[in-house]
Amino acid sequence: MKSGGKLITAAAGALGAVIFVLIFGVRVLSPVYIDFLTRGDPGQHYYGWLLFRTAPWQPLIGMMNTADHPYSVSVIFTDSIPLCAVFFKIFRGILPDSFQYFGMWGLLCFILQGIIAERILSRYVKNPVIRLIGCIFFIITPAFIRRSFWHIAMASHWLLLLSIYFYLVDGDDPAGISEKKCVTKTAFHWAVLGALCASIHLYYLGMCGLIAVILAVRIRYERQKVIRAVMVPVSFVGSSVAVLWILGAFHSGMSSDAPGLGFYSFNLLGFFIPDGWSSILPKIPYYADGQVEGFSYMGLGFIVIMIISVFYAVKAKIWQRPVVGFGLGIIFAAVLIGASAKVSAGPWLLWKYDVSGAGVIKKLWEIFRSSGRFAWIPLYLIMAGAFSVIGHSADNEHKKMIIVLASMCLILQVADIYPGIKKKHDEVINTEPVQDMLPAKKWTELAESGKFRHIVFMDKDKLSQEELYGFAGYAAKNGMTLNDFYFARSFDLHIREIAEDSAYHPSEDTMYIFSLSQQNVLDNYDLTYYAYDGYFIGIKEN
Repeated sequence: MKSGGKLITAAAGALGAVIFVLIFGVRVLSPVYIDFLTRGDPGQHYYGWLLFRTAPWQPLIGMMNTADHPYSVSVIFTDSIPLCAVFFKIFRGILPDSFQYFGMWGLLCFILQGIIAERILSRYVKNPVIRLIGCIFFIITPAFIRRSFWHIAMASHWLLLLSIYFYLVDGDDPAGISEKKCVTKTAFHWAVLGALCASIHLYYLGMCGLIAVILAVRIRYERQKVIRAVMVPVSFVGSSVAVLWILGAFHSGMSSDAPGLGFYSFNLLGFFIPDGWSSILPKIPYYADGQVEGFSYMGLGFIVIMIISVFYAVKAKIWQRPVVGFGLGIIFAAVLIGASAKVSAGPWLLWKYDVSGAGVIKKLWEIFRSSGRFAWIPLYLIMAGAFSVIGHSADNEHKKMIIVLASMCLILQVADIYPGIKKKHDEVINTEPVQDMLPAKKWTELAESGKFRHIVFMDKDKLSQEELYGFAGYAAKNGMTLNDFYFARSFDLHIREIAEDSAYHPSEDTMYIFSLSQQNVLDNYDLTYYAYDGYFIGIKEN
C-alpha cells in the first residue's frame, strides 16, 4: 500500500472514531462506567463477563463454573465477546472490580468498519473523496448503529466487510505472485477470519462461512485453482472449530437448536422498511415482530446512490464480469437463508414451506434461528457494488458531478436516518443508573460471614432480567456461584430438578432463593428462611 493509500485508510478509521464519539460520547469508553450495560441484552454480556472473570481457569479457557454450578458453561453463551473476555481475564487481578471492555469494543468496531470499507472500495475507486464518502455510508449504516450497545458482539459488522474483502482479494490471480503464495495467503486469511468469528459471535461463522463457500466455488470454476479453492473452507472451518473447542463450546451442555426459525427472519422489503429510522419514508410494518432481527434499512440517501449506480452499471455492462455473478450468488443465497421458511414482504406472507423433514438442513437453520441477520451480507455487497460502480465511473468521466451527487446523497442519508441515530444516542447517553436489587443489609451480612459459596435459584424463570443481573453482580462481587443465568441457548440439563434435589439435601455453603410466589413450597425443604427484598432466602443452619 502506498503512503497516500495508507493516509486515506487512516482517515477512514478516524472518521469511524469521530462518528462513534458524536453518537455515543466518550463516557462509554471509561472502563468503570457501567450504567449502559446493566439492562437487557447488554446486561447479559456484562454480567456474563463478571461471572467468567471470577471463575477459576480451566483447561478449556472459555469455561466457567460460576454461572451454572456445579456444571461449567462457555462464556460464548453469554455473548460476552470471548476474545475480549479471555484476554482481560488474564489481568483480572489488577483490573477495577466493575471493569468493562464493551465501550472500547464499540469504538474499535466503528474504526474497523471505516478501515475495511475503505480497503474494499480502494480496489475499484481511485478518487479518495468518493472513497471517504462511501466509508461514511458504511459507518452510519442503520443496521450497524442499531446493533451497537444492543447485541454488542453482533455489532462486529466489520467481520462481514473483512470476508467481502477476502472474497475480492483471494479470488484474484495477482501478477507476479506464485500460486503457492496465493494458497498460503488465502489459507491464512480465512483461518484468521474463522478464529475471529468463533471468538466474537457464532452467527458470524454462518454468515462469513457462506461467503467462504461461494468464494471456493468461484476460485474453482473461474480460476481453475483446486487447492486454493479447497483451502478456503478447510482453513475457515479448521480454525473456527479449534477456537470453539478451546473456548468450551462443545462441552457446555447447551441445546444446538432453538425455537424462532421463521419468526426472526428477513422481510423481502427489509431494505426499505425504516422501522423508525427514517424522517421521510412512511412506516411499513413487518409481517412478524421478530423480523426486526433482520433490520437492514438502507437509508434514503443510499437508495438514491443505488439507483444512480444502476444507470452506470448498465452502461458499463458490469454483469458480464464473473466477480459480479458470484456476488449475486451470495446475495441470492443470503436472502434465501434470511427469509427462512416463511417468506414475507411487508405485512404480507407470500408463502411458507414445511422444513420439519429437512433433517440436517433444518438443524443447521435452527442454530441460526435469527436468520434475518443474513440480510446484512447483501446489504453490504450492494453498498460496495454501488460505490464501486459510481466511483469507477468518476475515475473516467463526470468526476465533479458524481462527487457533488454523492455528497448530496450523504446529506440526505444523515437527514433521513437522524431519528434512529437520535434514539440510539438517547438510549446510551441518558441511561439511568440501575438500582441495587438487593439493598437489605442481610445480603451483606450473609456474604461477609464467609460461609456461603453458592446461590441456587429454585425457579429462575420467576425472576426478571434485572433481578437476575442483581444476583449475578452480588455473586461475582462476593466470590459466589449461580446455578443458572441468562444464556443465548437453553440447557439440555434439567436445571430446576437439579435445584430441587439440592434443596432436599441442602448444603451449609448454599443460599436457596425462592420468589414470594413460592411461599407454599417452603415447608417441603429442611431450611431456615429469611424474607428480604421480595425473596425468601433458605439456608441450612446447625
